[in-house]
Amino acid sequence: MLALRSPSAHMRERGGVLPGQNESVRARELYLWIEAQRRQHDAGNLTRGRIEALDALGEWRGARRGNPDIFWASRLEQVRQLRAEKGRVPV
Repeated sequence: MLALRSPSAHMRERGGVLPGQNESVRARELYLWIEAQRRQHDAGNLTRGRIEALDALGEWRGARRGNPDIFWASRLEQVRQLRAEKGRVPV
């Protein structure tokens, strides 16, 4: 059985980048765990200590609780970049 790396170990190895859901099986497990923490945070169910521990990782909350206009503009820019690189919008 393979040992599961922690999100902080993953981030150290990847230059501060949170695990992505499509990187590997292990990264997906970490990604899903972070998503579960985001849901718990949104529901108000994380203790202050857990929030502080997650905050020590860097930006883990994502845009879910951020300004919706900033999130929208960010996504639009990402689509523009994809279109410039690939000549198409996501399908």
